[in-house]
Amino acid sequence: PPPPARAWLALEAAVKTELPPLLAELSSPPAAAAPPANPTALLLSLASCYVDPPPQHAARAAGALLASGVPQLLLQRRIGAGERGDADASAEWSWLLRACCRHRTVLSFCSRVPALLAAIRSSAHLSSRGAERLTWLWSLAVERRQPPLKGDAEVEAEALVALQAACSAAAPLPAEADGGTADTDEHLRARSERALCVLELLETLRRTAAGALPPQLLLLSPAGSPLWAAVQEFGAGARVELARRRGANGEAAAAGPGGR
Repeated sequence: PPPPARAWLALEAAVKTELPPLLAELSSPPAAAAPPANPTALLLSLASCYVDPPPQHAARAAGALLASGVPQLLLQRRIGAGERGDADASAEWSWLLRACCRHRTVLSFCSRVPALLAAIRSSAHLSSRGAERLTWLWSLAVERRQPPLKGDAEVEAEALVALQAACSAAAPLPAEADGGTADTDEHLRARSERALCVLELLETLRRTAAGALPPQLLLLSPAGSPLWAAVQEFGAGARVELARRRGANGEAAAAGPGGR
């Protein structure tokens, strides 16, 4: 939870003092000798002051975060460098997404960076974090529809295809309950992991709806509604199949030794 308002103001004052040297260090070519501490971790920890502010300071925190230069630096690092051997990629992508989910101004700024989509596509971290990648695509699809932008059909289509693939991979299949070849521990475990990806996406969407994008934009706008419809279709199909399985299990129990 965010700190009390008065404590947050004091924390912000300290952060403003500590951030500039860290930004300068991370913006410079790497030194011959590595620093004893991880400057990226320290930078993200300090800048989190702006991501989780008290509600009455949310607008101020969003402006201060952009003014700090932290989002710009992280975008530059994620776009300008490959991730082979990059130990900071995971933390930086996750932190940047968290900031975009919290503050509309940060999301709006990031959505206008042309090279961001290519960086998302090529990110090794995001390829292994399906919910984060889907949240990026969903948020960009919605935000790029807002004036003065005119929408991005490419990212909207990519978001929908990726979401439908995730939902299809996670959905329970009738063949599994009928003793088909998919009804193995390995397949069920893999399907459960994909279902967790969809659940994680829903949690991220909840945070986004409470922060950067209100539900009417995130879920009901022209860009968001097809995505939300895919999630609802997945949920409805999963509920029907689970009910069918419970019924089948009940019939099997009734037909057992005690039911005959």
